[in-house]
Amino acid sequence: MRTFFWDHETELIDRGRLAPPPVCTSFAFEDAPVQVELWDAERMIAVVSDPSTISVGANTAYDATVQMAADPRLIPLWVAAYCDGRVRDVQIDAKLLTIASGGNTKTSFSLKALAARVGITLEKDNWRTRYKALRGVPIKYWPQGA
Repeated sequence: MRTFFWDHETELIDRGRLAPPPVCTSFAFEDAPVQVELWDAERMIAVVSDPSTISVGANTAYDATVQMAADPRLIPLWVAAYCDGRVRDVQIDAKLLTIASGGNTKTSFSLKALAARVGITLEKDNWRTRYKALRGVPIKYWPQGA
């Protein structure tokens, strides 16, 4: 099995739009460097439909829902991937491991907290609420820090 790690940046959640359009995707296979690209439904269709690929993310169900809202062709592919056990969420996995080991489940399981546990500091950028402004702009033209 190949492992595909990924995350989306989206427009903001709004009333009546709980799965806003994706703007970009950060992704990597386990043996490759991280890439950031504009949202590409075709890439995700290829990855999610591949029975030899496990998709891993944080808050994965939300990002999968964002994809399905953006391109309904992904709905049966995500359903199949979940049914086949090819979807992982690091936050859920960490909580289940904590429960299994009798640990404190009242601690934070945010991605930032999980990263800190292994010595990684995550810096959330100041673009988190402004990705809509970058929709369709080639990433090479994005401002520093976006």
